[in-house]
Amino acid sequence: MSRRVLKMDFSKDERLKDVLGWLRKENSNDWERQRGYYAENLHKEGATTLCFGGSRPNTMQAMASYRAGPYLGVYLWYAYRMDVIVFGAGNTIIARDCRGSSVDGSCLFDEFINKIRAIPPGGSPRFRTNIGANLLPDPKDAAAQLSAAGYAGNTDVRRLLPDDYENMDGHTTPPFSEVFDKILGVIQACRDEVGDEPLAAQLLGARDSMAYNHEARVADQSEKAIENVNIWLHKRGYTWDVETSTETLSDGSTYEKFDSQATLDAHPEVNAVDLTQTISDFVAEYSASKKYQNHFLAAQASQGYQSVLNSEFCD
Repeated sequence: MSRRVLKMDFSKDERLKDVLGWLRKENSNDWERQRGYYAENLHKEGATTLCFGGSRPNTMQAMASYRAGPYLGVYLWYAYRMDVIVFGAGNTIIARDCRGSSVDGSCLFDEFINKIRAIPPGGSPRFRTNIGANLLPDPKDAAAQLSAAGYAGNTDVRRLLPDDYENMDGHTTPPFSEVFDKILGVIQACRDEVGDEPLAAQLLGARDSMAYNHEARVADQSEKAIENVNIWLHKRGYTWDVETSTETLSDGSTYEKFDSQATLDAHPEVNAVDLTQTISDFVAEYSASKKYQNHFLAAQASQGYQSVLNSEFCD
């Protein structure tokens, strides 16, 4: 079957909101509303996850997120499955060269993950789960199994998208959004070809995986900001750490969130105006750092992908 690839450009998409607004205004209504939506609609049991990507050549930039990695691995699996269903094994854009044990010659879950993984110098053991021939694994369970198997999410884009990156320079690390815009383009092309109904189960798996990934990225940003604001305060003579509150994600895992009011209440001896200004200075500098921006953009892009995946397909 001939195919058309839809290029995704979110640079002017109004749906991309500041998902880390809590850092500037602690109670972000948009984030709380989304978190409530996913808590209501997704599974609630916990999962332990690792990072996605890293500094190895041909992996994706700024993907160090210990919670998000396996969820993105599952997301890629569901995108691959849509590609196989619509265009056939051997004619996919995602992991085109993946040949496996499925009846049509395409890869099963473990085969796919091991095909696209980034292999460090000296090699690494293959990842194994008990998913077997199940083509519709629960995203939360699959991510938990990947984490337990030691999967850190590092993906070789040359294996993932050979048409785009097969001849890429060995030291190039493409941005998260560049790679996942292409993945979403494949999903949208599949939807365009056959409609949503034949892909309903795969779309649900992709939507859930991306939702979990987005939450995990915001949680990681929250805890990384707490770590850095404490360092900032210590360098300026404060001898204590900021107060935090524990938040629960849709998958049942938890993370810490900076609680500005509790911090002020815990330290009445501190001038509130001075402390507020000190933290504002931290936010300004931290938000401008390249490392923060890379991870922020990954979280922001993830929110945009959710929006598209959850919408009815429009050509």
